[in-house]
Amino acid sequence: MLAMLGLIESPSDGQLTAFGRELIGMSRADRAMLRNRHLGFVFQFFHLISDMTVAENISLPMLLAGAKRDQIRRRVDELTERLGISHRRAHRPFELSGGQQQRVAVARALANAPDLLLLDEPTGNLDSENSESLMQLLVELNREGLAICLVTHDPLCAQQASRRMVMNDGVLSDF
Repeated sequence: MLAMLGLIESPSDGQLTAFGRELIGMSRADRAMLRNRHLGFVFQFFHLISDMTVAENISLPMLLAGAKRDQIRRRVDELTERLGISHRRAHRPFELSGGQQQRVAVARALANAPDLLLLDEPTGNLDSENSESLMQLLVELNREGLAICLVTHDPLCAQQASRRMVMNDGVLSDF
């Protein structure tokens, strides 16, 4: 489901319309452009680029979108400060804790100010303290107007959502 919402995969049947466009049959390049401009994606296993620093990982979506260097620098400063990782800007992912890596992944997903933030089991690899901290941030971002779609098996994580749905045998329904 997240892969379809994230414009990574197409459904086998039906229609998929987002951002005023029919997405079925759209080229990979066009889907990538829409994904970069409108979506932020946080993967369960972070998927940070190991030979890039925290700042470089966060900068990547903005570079791909053609942002200017000073704009990128300001946004990286803003995001690393907000996520409490500014002191780790020059570190590489293997030098970070799981919680820090997840905050970098969230910062990268927020880099281009997406319309929708998609999260796949964002607390699955975190301890309880880091899970709680991340969920507080997500609740705060949602209150600020960011639409969030979060997939989780964690009932404590799910309880914090303003709307909960369940997928059972491929059918999505209200909880």
